[in-house]
Amino acid sequence: PCPGCARIIRQFWATAEGLSSAEQSLLHELEGRVLDMGLFVQEVLGAKALPPTGKDTVPTVCHQPCHLPPEVNLEGLVRLDPRHQILPLREADSCCGGGIFAFSQPELSARLGQRKRDFIAASGAHEVITACPACVMQLTDMLARNRDRIQVRHWAESYAAALPE
Repeated sequence: PCPGCARIIRQFWATAEGLSSAEQSLLHELEGRVLDMGLFVQEVLGAKALPPTGKDTVPTVCHQPCHLPPEVNLEGLVRLDPRHQILPLREADSCCGGGIFAFSQPELSARLGQRKRDFIAASGAHEVITACPACVMQLTDMLARNRDRIQVRHWAESYAAALPE
């Protein structure tokens, strides 16, 4: 479910050095078949957003990971669960400071995360939906540090919860 991993497989593995010809061949074959999970659901499966149900809706904001392919419609993925009432989020596409960055630059990561948390808290949302597991961890941590009771989930988690059993 990580858009960064899909990007790395597509862009970098196919040019990796020191691989056998069989490994290079396999990577070139995979390169054209690897899709971000959101693109797969939107383009291959053709899943369509649903209008809000109007009852028991959850005020929700969308955090757009900085490495999510621009053709992924995160808001459309969130709308696969009609229980979401999507609210605007200031700087929705700005980095939250998560991922490996949180380990290599912890102070800057915390400042970016706090800034994103402040925007989330100001939105009035009860839930944050994103498309990156590292962002889920970073945002969950920042909200918890501030004792906010706002849930953070990956869009696929939300979608799975909305499916009939």
